[in-house]
Amino acid sequence: MMRKALLALLVVIGPAPPGSKAAERWELEIDGPATIEHGELRFEGGAGKVVLESADSFFLPLEQLVRNDSQISFSLASSHRHFNGVIAGGKMAGTMMDLDGSLFTWNAQPIRAGARRWPVPPRLTVRQLQTGSDVAQIKVPGAWRAMLPDTGRLGGEYLALAKAAGFASWRGDQLLARSEQIQLGLDRSVHGSIVGALEAIEKTPAAQHGFRQLFRGPRGLRVDLHDMAIEVALRVRPGFQLEQAMAPILALAPRSAAPLDSTAELEVAWRFWSRFKSDSLFALRLDSLEAVNPARVADTRALMRGYDDARFWWLNAVRWLMTETWVATRQGDRSPMQLVSAFWGKAPLPLPSIVFGYFGAPEAFPRPSVAPIIGRLIKPANAIAGDWLDATGDRGDRYDVLRAWRTLDWGEPFRVISGGRSRYLTSPAVEARTHGGNLLETLDGVLIDPGIPPMLAIATLTHEWQHLILFGRRLQGRAPALLENTDEIRLLEDDPWLAEGAAEWATDLILAPCRDQAPVLLAISQARRLALQQRTSDDPHALGYRLVRAAADRAHDATVVRDRLTRLLHDLNGFARVSGLADKSTWSPLTLVRPVNAAVIPEVTFVFDGGAALDVHRRLRVSPLPLEH
Repeated sequence: MMRKALLALLVVIGPAPPGSKAAERWELEIDGPATIEHGELRFEGGAGKVVLESADSFFLPLEQLVRNDSQISFSLASSHRHFNGVIAGGKMAGTMMDLDGSLFTWNAQPIRAGARRWPVPPRLTVRQLQTGSDVAQIKVPGAWRAMLPDTGRLGGEYLALAKAAGFASWRGDQLLARSEQIQLGLDRSVHGSIVGALEAIEKTPAAQHGFRQLFRGPRGLRVDLHDMAIEVALRVRPGFQLEQAMAPILALAPRSAAPLDSTAELEVAWRFWSRFKSDSLFALRLDSLEAVNPARVADTRALMRGYDDARFWWLNAVRWLMTETWVATRQGDRSPMQLVSAFWGKAPLPLPSIVFGYFGAPEAFPRPSVAPIIGRLIKPANAIAGDWLDATGDRGDRYDVLRAWRTLDWGEPFRVISGGRSRYLTSPAVEARTHGGNLLETLDGVLIDPGIPPMLAIATLTHEWQHLILFGRRLQGRAPALLENTDEIRLLEDDPWLAEGAAEWATDLILAPCRDQAPVLLAISQARRLALQQRTSDDPHALGYRLVRAAADRAHDATVVRDRLTRLLHDLNGFARVSGLADKSTWSPLTLVRPVNAAVIPEVTFVFDGGAALDVHRRLRVSPLPLEH
């Protein structure tokens, strides 16, 4: 029956058209005894080779290859298979004789030149990755500690900046208590300072490029998310009243019994919306209230819709403020994005992706890209994978592999102790959750809460951008943040005080030209650090800023300090030595405690097909690389 079917097939196909030639790559199908086996045929001149799903480690040479315009035959010596067939209509078809003499049909179709089609899916290895640190204590040399700028000096700078910005200079417990409201622009005097900064920008030539369309609305100047949310709520529900919208919110998220003014109501509404976006339970509770009394919830729904839509206004407003040239400098008008680029001595750097984070707090986190090391991290594990990686180049396919790898989860981590040091053996999914989704991202990005007013988000984004730039630079060239051997890749954990101090210090220098038009940016940063220092004296942002300020004061050269930080961000004491801050001193060292978070993700090999990781195998390699260098 099989021979008759083959004869019928040959009759249908017919002879090859004159002058037709086989394509370089062919998609092969063998109708085997149990299943269809896929493979890929390749011809180069008079030679050929094949790779099969069942044996994908390497290409097998085609032996006894005979091929012309109408016929083809070849053998696979390793499996004792022999193929005969015809070439017609741009296709191949024939029979395969197995070792025991059994006959099976096969066919092949050409793969268009340059097409990214892979009949045998790539098998890839994501190399073993070591992250974190097992260092529990850091000692700041006494000589460095002696040079730290004191609270009086920093407080004086804050008072001068607050005066220039025109907002109340809160101090002590008042500053600590109002820290979040200040950072969110919910303090009335800070709100007024933001209005003043926006009005100053409106007078610059940059305002001709869409400022008024973004920041002027029917209710006046749009300062923050709340202004736009109410504007949208009024548009979707004429007659909208904030007091009516607040009743269900206060019922679901009760606050103190004290009456709320409109600013406090908006703060509560925004925090509720943040929970509404991130916690399905809040959405269900609002649904329950609506089922009982739809009219009671109508204004609340309009406000939630308002915040939803206002996000996109906020995003456009932030991008405008970061990219338009409203900052007057000695070199001419510049954008904050250009100021960042100038600090790093590079051509304009692309603005990182801005991702909404619904924290209900003035928070942001960097999401550094793995682009500098993706070629080191993902390796071919079968014959096709090398070609697949070469063909993808800088395309998103490698990042799709990374996304698939990040979903792999084989349970909770467990602690491994070796040589007196401990680390956690973990999975990509668990480690990604531990890092707040910031483990080996595909693109540089900043996760930020849109509750931060766009004007103040300039400083927040600039700060987080410094982390991204430092991460990228430390993985390029000699890659001071990376150790590598045949067994694994080791990402050196940034020292938390140096990393945050570097970002705080760099942000102050970058935004210094904004002092005349938007002193609120610098004042808010200083207020935040003073509040953090009052809450926790060893907070990495506050203490780290003082440490880097002291190093900069000694060096008198920001470029030198910047480059030292880039090279030694993982090594606080190494930075101290090259900066001349490790000499003997009458001051005692300052001991800092840091979390131990050393972890190992084993090597993982899998077939990548349809965006998913299949046939997953993992292997733990015992590496000679110590955790800290």
